Amino acid sequence: MDELNENLIEQLSLHTKWVDSIGKDGKQFVAINAQLKAVNLSGRFLCEAVLPEAILDEANLSQTDFYAANLASASLVRANLERAILVKTNLDYAKLIDSNLCDAKLIRASLLESDLHSSNLARSDLSGAYLRSTNLEGAYLRNANFTNADLYSTRLVSADLVGIKGFDTVYGDEITVSIDGQETTILGMENIRAWLKDASQTK
Repeated sequence: MDELNENLIEQLSLHTKWVDSIGKDGKQFVAINAQLKAVNLSGRFLCEAVLPEAILDEANLSQTDFYAANLASASLVRANLERAILVKTNLDYAKLIDSNLCDAKLIRASLLESDLHSSNLARSDLSGAYLRSTNLEGAYLRNANFTNADLYSTRLVSADLVGIKGFDTVYGDEITVSIDGQETTILGMENIRAWLKDASQTK
């Protein structure tokens, strides 16, 4: 992981002051298209940071707090987000391919058209998450919580859904899945819930 440069350290310090003082001191971390590949921000407090289009590929973001942050269109390919706090985070159109989101909290996060192909979301909390047109193909979602998640047009082809929770509360009009090796579209909320129930029990 890359070492933090002095400018970034200063920005992080000012942002912490900004959050702690409720905007009266310090300065909000705002950086469009920030180049942060392989950076180590593990455990950092980035609540409400504005980082659209940031390049965070291969970054260490484990246990980082991104509460209500803006990461729209960011690239987080192969990033480590284990146990990260992504509650109410804007991840619309973000690339999270092959990322580690194990035990991450994505409660009410927005992931419109985001790409999580082959990502690890084991035990993640996706309660109330906005997953419209989200690509979860090949994702490892064992024991994830989908309570009240929005699954409109979500892609779940070859996803591992064993042990998922909240499948009987999801919303959606259609999802794309794989049945006997063939891509299939499941239509209707009740049919989606029934399919997810079966998928949660398949070993």
